[in-house]
Amino acid sequence: MKVLGIDPGSKKLGYAVIELCSNSFRLMDSQCITFNGRSSFDIRLVRTARVIREVATYYNPEEVAVEEPFLSVNAKTAMKLGQVVGVIKAALLDAGYEVVTYEPRTVRKTVSGYGGATKVQMNRLIKSLLNLDEKDFSFDESDAAAVALCHIFNIRKGQVTK
Repeated sequence: MKVLGIDPGSKKLGYAVIELCSNSFRLMDSQCITFNGRSSFDIRLVRTARVIREVATYYNPEEVAVEEPFLSVNAKTAMKLGQVVGVIKAALLDAGYEVVTYEPRTVRKTVSGYGGATKVQMNRLIKSLLNLDEKDFSFDESDAAAVALCHIFNIRKGQVTK
């Protein structure tokens, strides 16, 4: 099974493609895409949709999981993240993929056992699970990989409803 995990952002977007082979995980690809902060937000939305669609088309995952925006103190930021997630979901749904979303705390709890795990702790754990000790792995990439792993774990437990 191949899963595309996405960590959305309006300036940085992380994605990871993880393949489950027997009982081991293999990282097929991961990247942190950085958008030009001087570009208009609308242009970044268009680029986000394009990048995600290209990644999905190239890897053709069986499953796609996206991290939901966290509740932010700044309403404007939360609204922007909601728009980014909406564009990602629309691009994937239009390409024929079903999309499952997970709250950040659920991802952390499912993968690490602790919903309050820090980004540093999650990054180390994801590197360990994927045997990537030497790889430079950004927080955006490890967050995306965590979303994909969360989805895999939930599928295995029979807890995914689409």
